[in-house]
Amino acid sequence: VDFSSKRIDAAGARRVADYMVVNRALTSCNLLKNNIGDGAAAVVAAAKQHGNIKTLCGIEQGKATVSFSHYRLKAPDAVLLSFDLEFNRSLRSANLGTNNIEDEGAIAISTALKNNNTLTEIDLNGLNCVVKIGNAGAQAIAQMLAVNRALNSLDLSGNNIGGVSGYVKKDALQGTSFKKGDTVQYNGQQCTVFMEEDCYVDL
Repeated sequence: VDFSSKRIDAAGARRVADYMVVNRALTSCNLLKNNIGDGAAAVVAAAKQHGNIKTLCGIEQGKATVSFSHYRLKAPDAVLLSFDLEFNRSLRSANLGTNNIEDEGAIAISTALKNNNTLTEIDLNGLNCVVKIGNAGAQAIAQMLAVNRALNSLDLSGNNIGGVSGYVKKDALQGTSFKKGDTVQYNGQQCTVFMEEDCYVDL
């Protein structure tokens, strides 16, 4: 079922969640780009209870790469995406950059990735975003990196984390070279540098 961009509100999302619980044949329900607010959490809970739902975002089964960059997604969309990221074992790369997922979305995605051992790349850049990931979202990401051993590429450039410029402080990284494309260690996790240091010595 494709309910994306249908102007569904939180109450409508909760009705979809109720329908999802009783319809055992349903395997896909795309609710991205609506105004569902906290109804996203109800939908995710219903999908987990259902047991046969494969996607809440229209991601095709078996795909290794998916991009939602510049989709104008918001925090509730990231909550929906967190379901797919937690249970989809085919995905290796997810581009969610240049969206307005805020801290709430980053926290939901980080929680999901604690249980994902197959995704190796994720882009959460905040370039040209009105609302960016802040310190609360960064803390959730750091906690996820402490337990996730599959992820080796993470783009957080352009978000409001880590200092004046909003990037990760160079002295928080371990490595011998910090140029774009280099591999470094952050919180015990191998990552790739996407942007070279600026005048604030941030990356």
